[in-house]
Amino acid sequence: PHYLVAVQTLFQDNTKGIGAYALPGRNYANNIGFAHNTIGGSTSGPCVGCHMSSPNSTTDETIGKHSFLPVTRLTDGTITAITSTKCAECHGVTTAAISVSSLNATKTLDNTRVAEFKIRLEANNIFPNAAGSQFYSDAAGASAGTSSKQIKNWATRAAAIPPAGGFAQLDGYDLWGIAFNYCYLKGETREPGHYAHNSVYVNRLIFDAITALNGTPSFTRP
Repeated sequence: PHYLVAVQTLFQDNTKGIGAYALPGRNYANNIGFAHNTIGGSTSGPCVGCHMSSPNSTTDETIGKHSFLPVTRLTDGTITAITSTKCAECHGVTTAAISVSSLNATKTLDNTRVAEFKIRLEANNIFPNAAGSQFYSDAAGASAGTSSKQIKNWATRAAAIPPAGGFAQLDGYDLWGIAFNYCYLKGETREPGHYAHNSVYVNRLIFDAITALNGTPSFTRP
């Protein structure tokens, strides 16, 4: 994926090719009531509407509109405050309230499930590198970036994975798409805010990938 793809998560529509790879026969349509893609309306849109609603600080330039962050956080990513004024317009009014602790909990849970996704890839001898951007035939190759061990023939590898979870036999495009989705969700340079932008969609992607790879997810498909 390209650098920072949050807009794909917010406006995902697999009927139009927007978002991550959609496995055949699965519903990824946003639930009725999902409104993150309407924040800011037609005037500013959700990116500016949410990320630039924080009041500026006179003493800390990392807080406020120019930071382009709706939260403050520690260097390890832990959220310390919700600074966007947009969240409270809906959450706690027309939908479930959120807090610093609940947002951190959602972030931790979703990232735990991304790690579960990785474990299932590796169970099928698909080993991502640390950035999640390249895939190898074994852990040593992934660690060292050994080009001869980089996976290039996805069709052959897909044919070796028996159908599971109601999916037809995966083809090379499907398996490459599953790997693409891991890349999409992994790393600070692609979609670090997936847990806030569209958590239901993200968890559907993870659930379907694990299931298609002959695994049993630790959670129910939302």
